[in-house]
Amino acid sequence: GNPSHVYSSALQALQQHQGKQSGSWELSQPRTLTALAGGLAGMGVSSLDKAMKIYTFVLRNDPDQTQVKAAYKALKAFKKQLSQVDESLRLSFNHKAVSQLKEAAGMLRGMGLETEGLHVTVLLKQCTAQSASRLHDDAIQACDQALDMIESMQGYIHPSQRTEAHRTRAQAHLVDNNFDEAVDDLKQALDSASQSSSREIEELLQQAQVQQREWEKHRDHKVVLELPSNIEELDHSARCMWLKKMYKKMAMRWHPDKARGSKKRAERKMRECGDAKVALVEQWRCKGIR
Repeated sequence: GNPSHVYSSALQALQQHQGKQSGSWELSQPRTLTALAGGLAGMGVSSLDKAMKIYTFVLRNDPDQTQVKAAYKALKAFKKQLSQVDESLRLSFNHKAVSQLKEAAGMLRGMGLETEGLHVTVLLKQCTAQSASRLHDDAIQACDQALDMIESMQGYIHPSQRTEAHRTRAQAHLVDNNFDEAVDDLKQALDSASQSSSREIEELLQQAQVQQREWEKHRDHKVVLELPSNIEELDHSARCMWLKKMYKKMAMRWHPDKARGSKKRAERKMRECGDAKVALVEQWRCKGIR
């Protein structure tokens, strides 16, 4: 059923009998099964706090309930791990955050708590950390997976989670100079944004549209081909050697039949590489580069 409804029904059922819930909570009892189902449903809608609220209710009445105690302890450890990820991201320890997120995903699998909701939470944080680490393909793939899951959860996912997912992917696209995709994502984020967050999304969209126009008019061809930052300091022969080497590498990477992710993105990247090669061959008067 709908995890949001399951959670609400479980919490209501437990609260209706508050004060009459003391004693041993055996696994076979309906109230224990209700609590466990409610906790899983809370995780299913990406809310650790909701799950822990139900588990806390049980443990107040029976501190030794084995299954609930184990689930609560596992969630507490997972929540602490996510807090460490957030702190690493805040300090720009991005590669450390990527490693911590791998541990977090392993914790979910090991604890048997890998619900779609919590998986979405991990994937979006992976997208942010990998993007900051310039692992662009991995970052966008993580965001794509998160959004695919959110679409499969349609009907019980909160609109704010869809907004945040599109916003996170837009930021990953901006770092990779994918301005068309970033603008599309921010428009979708705006469609599902709450009144309180819509102004900020609108500002981000306007900024992305400015960057989109600038990139189209004044694209940095050296950035497109990932040429060394000191390329202009090299002699003519070395510049042309680098241009030939990097164009070949980038053309292979962005070939639409081989590139990871969106074919549309690959085709645009391939076109940008071709434009960059033509412009730099002319600018540097290189010969023999096809």
